[in-house]
Amino acid sequence: MWNSSRQWYVISNRKYIVERSRVPTQCLVIVERLTFVFRERRREIVGKMEKFDKSSLGTATGPAADFRGTDGSLVSALKTLLFFTVLMVTLPIGLYFASKSFVFEASMGMSNKDSYFYAAIVAVVAVHVVLALFVYVAWNEGSRQWREGKQD
Repeated sequence: MWNSSRQWYVISNRKYIVERSRVPTQCLVIVERLTFVFRERRREIVGKMEKFDKSSLGTATGPAADFRGTDGSLVSALKTLLFFTVLMVTLPIGLYFASKSFVFEASMGMSNKDSYFYAAIVAVVAVHVVLALFVYVAWNEGSRQWREGKQD
């Protein structure tokens, strides 16, 4: 039998029986509000989808625009990336061993432990310099291509 303390709640197309004595009233109000908001939003989206004209999909006025850029710019970007990748791998490692053995141990006469520390600092600085150069070159290359594309 039904009594007045039970109610049906429909949430995402499922019916739930809720006893008011077991669920706080605030929770029921929140569930009712959320259900209302979701239904309204669903109506808006369905309305927009119905207004969409599917016949305009096949009526392209010309060839599709190519946003990939020219092949020359793609090759240039790949060459730049490859150059800085090789530079990022070789320069810090080379500077580490060269500065450790030739600068800090041979020229300055530092101990083995001290030369490790200072050579690592040189390698970290080299990594930051390579990264800064890459960002500078990539920024200028992108702005140059943008200026050339804007003049067309």
